[in-house]
Amino acid sequence: MLIPVAMIAFATASSVGLLRDEAFGYVHRTSYIVGVPDAAVMSLRSIVPKGETLGFISDGNDPGAVGRRLYGATYSLVPLIVEKTANRRFVIGDFRNKASISIALNQYRLRFVEDLGNGFFLLASQ
Repeated sequence: MLIPVAMIAFATASSVGLLRDEAFGYVHRTSYIVGVPDAAVMSLRSIVPKGETLGFISDGNDPGAVGRRLYGATYSLVPLIVEKTANRRFVIGDFRNKASISIALNQYRLRFVEDLGNGFFLLASQ
């Protein structure tokens, strides 16, 4: 009789713990959104011609984080193709530091088109 009660208590405690972790974990994960916000995607699609391949540049130092943000941008902008290069007519800039924007604009000879939100910017070649 004691063993079934202990098993039920353990299962209940585990379930409550999992639910708590899931509820609070979800709130904490929202700061790691890596894609382009939906409203910006609609705006970008009205500017960028259909079938255009976009470039991608970043001021990030962590290759893993930059890769996740490139993947997030690529996923958000399907069916547009995003490549990690500045040699495209339109380029997605991923900037964690606002001071990096003017440096990248000069370095890659780009101009600012639109702030897409979440650290992403639409840039165009000059």
